[in-house]
Amino acid sequence: MKDHNSIPKNSLLENIEMTFDYVDTFNIQLERNDVQSWEPIVAFFQCSPKWANILFRIRNKVVKLFGLKADLANLGEMNPPFQKGDKFGLFNLYEINESEGILGEDDFHLDFRMSLQIDENEVLHLTTAIKFNNVLGKMYLAIIKPFHKLIVKSFLKKMALSIDKKTLAQYRTSKI
Repeated sequence: MKDHNSIPKNSLLENIEMTFDYVDTFNIQLERNDVQSWEPIVAFFQCSPKWANILFRIRNKVVKLFGLKADLANLGEMNPPFQKGDKFGLFNLYEINESEGILGEDDFHLDFRMSLQIDENEVLHLTTAIKFNNVLGKMYLAIIKPFHKLIVKSFLKKMALSIDKKTLAQYRTSKI
């Protein structure tokens, strides 16, 4: 699993009119060669490790004290195909095409975008791009950054397994 601090080639993030203060990308090779852009989106929300869920619950309680958005509940129905403007918990779907989805949210302390991109070599890239809105955003990232890297790596492994083995619930219920 590779980690680098740049936006992957041909990412929709390159076209967003936002200057990012922080970018990281992690990637993992997929076995399948027919992955659709909705699959990593669903996998992201369904493949959270249990220990990460505990950290998210702690994080949500702490950030509420500062008036920041915290709730990932109410993901709603995740029935692909998805379209720009769909909402999953606090995540907005800003862009989607045949190989990538851009999720994110704007908040008081920072604006973030997360790209889930499948490249021509069937590599899944998970890119986090952040624009700080104030010093609280910088402090927030400094605190969560070590956890962020561990969580993203763990998510990617579970996501790739679910995608490659087609274990997401949507494979059974979707007409796609």
